[in-house]
Amino acid sequence: MGKKFKVVITDHDLETTEMEKSVLNGIATVESYQCETEEEVITVARDADAIITDYAPISEKVAAHLKQCKIVSSYNIGIDNINLKALNDKGIIVSHVPDYCLHEVAEYTIGLMFMLVRRMLDYNQIVKDKEWKVMFDKPIYRMKGLTVGFVGFGKIAQTICQRMASFGFDFLAYDKYIQKFEQKDFSVNFTSLDEVFAKSDIVSVHLPLTTETHRMIGREYFSKMKPHAYFINTARGRIVDTDALYETLKEGRIAGAGLDVFDPEPPNWNHKILTLDNVIITPHVAFYSEDSVKEMTRSAAENVRLALTGQTPHHIVKS
Repeated sequence: MGKKFKVVITDHDLETTEMEKSVLNGIATVESYQCETEEEVITVARDADAIITDYAPISEKVAAHLKQCKIVSSYNIGIDNINLKALNDKGIIVSHVPDYCLHEVAEYTIGLMFMLVRRMLDYNQIVKDKEWKVMFDKPIYRMKGLTVGFVGFGKIAQTICQRMASFGFDFLAYDKYIQKFEQKDFSVNFTSLDEVFAKSDIVSVHLPLTTETHRMIGREYFSKMKPHAYFINTARGRIVDTDALYETLKEGRIAGAGLDVFDPEPPNWNHKILTLDNVIITPHVAFYSEDSVKEMTRSAAENVRLALTGQTPHHIVKS
């Protein structure tokens, strides 16, 4: 066999890249880095035949410096760190892994819903503080009959609906690209974004981050929510105006929030939202399970292997 291709992993969260090396064994050498800036990406990837990326910026500037790249393969569902048009204009394929953590994020979101509505963390803390009581000043409502409103109704939101159908929830959804959706497992009523916020007892965000959705959710929508409602975001932190959410929670205008994503990540540790007891914040881990990680790394590397061997990668994204 002739000269091997060069594959550059710009950045990754995992301790090892053995899966990627295994998939690409025999056709490519794999170099792994932890790039954070455009300049760092350009330095290590300008002569790469393929790039696998997590969060490093694959910008127009980076695209301009790529000499022979055939594919940029993302580990993620979202590709907001990648300039699609700049890469596509150079004939570079962009692929992602849209299905790898559907179950994990759906389950995590449902878990946040139950922890918030049933106030599990509050009662856990009470017992640790050596008390044994019911907090009647913080009422809990029966979950059956509550309305869950989805902002964005892609595969993760659909999976949540399927999982929660037996609990007796009503479902509302806003999605710019879907007007009607019915399955035998569940049904959801599509409505306006205003009505999702106004009528839901739980609002859950499942949008991609784009220029259109950046800080899309702020004071205007939080002001429409019910006082006993909860807000959940397991999508992207920059979709939400964090300062507006803090003010809403601090003033008690909604009951609480569950956030697995933040703006920025990691957060400003001095942000006052971290001091509130009616918000659960976790470090962007909803995607994680041993199974999802294996699926993610294998799929991202397989897309590269297909492209480098003249085949069509799975899940190509176009501008």
